[in-house]
Amino acid sequence: MSLLRRFTAAVTVSGLLLSGSAGCGIAGDSKEQKSSWQQPGAYTYTLESTEGNRALLGKYRIAVRDRHVAEAEGFDEYSRRVVTKMPQVVPTLGDLLREVEQVRNRNADTAEVTYAADGHPTQIV
Repeated sequence: MSLLRRFTAAVTVSGLLLSGSAGCGIAGDSKEQKSSWQQPGAYTYTLESTEGNRALLGKYRIAVRDRHVAEAEGFDEYSRRVVTKMPQVVPTLGDLLREVEQVRNRNADTAEVTYAADGHPTQIV
């Protein structure tokens, strides 16, 4: 996906299981605050991408090792096809947060992140 195209997507992150340590700096769910959360080397999360003109729509379970996607499982027909035919589009949380920063720098109409109490992102719009 080219970042030059308009970025419109709603992504929900859930079921985050972290290995290693991660910093935090947010107390409670909040939008538009910077989090001091750092992507750990290994974690697993569930991604549900519901809107936008992106290849990455559907629900996924993603395992990250050494800050790279190690495994991805699609939960519906479309997401299974994406994992099989375009595994390079499956993101880490760090990838998603970098994409938000890039579209903010390009003055996107909307680029919001909601963070959990421990600082990890829970929703990206």
